[in-house]
Amino acid sequence: MKIIILKWFLILSGIIQISYWGISHLLFPEWYLHSVGMELLASHPGDTLIFLNEIGVLTIGMGLATILASSNPVKNIAIIIMLYVTSIGSICTSLYHILVKGIAHGEWATIIIIGIQMTILTALYPWTELKS
Repeated sequence: MKIIILKWFLILSGIIQISYWGISHLLFPEWYLHSVGMELLASHPGDTLIFLNEIGVLTIGMGLATILASSNPVKNIAIIIMLYVTSIGSICTSLYHILVKGIAHGEWATIIIIGIQMTILTALYPWTELKS
């Protein structure tokens, strides 16, 4: 039963990655900047748009990989590891910009969403099956 919940959780996580970060950065970058409190940049994004669009494309790819991993989470451990690496990196980056640079206070939502996802993934993943 736990593995079935994990599979559906990975599908949901992939959909969140694709829609919240992927599509928003690709199609609505100014909206995303507003949502994280970067009003000045949202009003005049200029060349920043290419970087936001690239984040969108990469996150859509990551979301699709997450959905594909749901077919067999144990066999697709490399994708699960990728999720941990990118999630920890994203949390650290967001914390740095909030706490050190004093910007993007709306990124707390990103930290919370990713933190919840990683906690659930850790609880659901069948770590003991990796040994066999």
